[in-house]
Amino acid sequence: MRFLIPIRTPRWIARLYSSYLWGVPNSKAIYLTFDDGPTPEATLEILALLETYNAKATFFCVGNNVEKYPELFKKIAIHGHSWSNHTYYHNDIRKSTPKEYRESVEKCSAIMEEHAKQKSILFRPPQGRIRHNFKRILGPGYTMVFWSLLSMDHLSNATIANCTRNLLRAKPGDIIVLHDNARTKGVTLNSLEAFLKWATRNEIDLLGLPME
Repeated sequence: MRFLIPIRTPRWIARLYSSYLWGVPNSKAIYLTFDDGPTPEATLEILALLETYNAKATFFCVGNNVEKYPELFKKIAIHGHSWSNHTYYHNDIRKSTPKEYRESVEKCSAIMEEHAKQKSILFRPPQGRIRHNFKRILGPGYTMVFWSLLSMDHLSNATIANCTRNLLRAKPGDIIVLHDNARTKGVTLNSLEAFLKWATRNEIDLLGLPME
């Protein structure tokens, strides 16, 4: 059986995993996040759009991609965006031992710090898959970041219209997920630009999450 993924995170899930970050309470800003980069197909175009609209975001990077494309990763930092850990191999926690998972997270942190000369304590698990023992698996020092709103740009049947409609449901304090990869590029970039225009018209600040 396949279950529908809700666009907005249900309150009961946020309450059940209350030690994780699902949004930014009492903030008037909105927080865009991009998973899976950096990639030569999409990262530069995402950065260009964000710069055009004076918006900041947080990039949850895969360590293997950072190692392959270090100059792209550095551009994320140079442009003033925050960046954070999405494991080294884009690990699925269901298919990794706790040791493998933690080593992948630590390897991703090490390669990002090597290139950016800065530390980030933020972490988002691939596919958003979580377990109650995450704190034990990862050890102290990480802030687990999830989301309050999904753009749904990752779906195989995603359209620009649907993704844009989802993004325009954003509220102050929301953490929104988009993707930085070749597969979603067309939908992501077009819906992102529509959202950025909307945020500009409504004088909404778009910020990156603090890394420490």
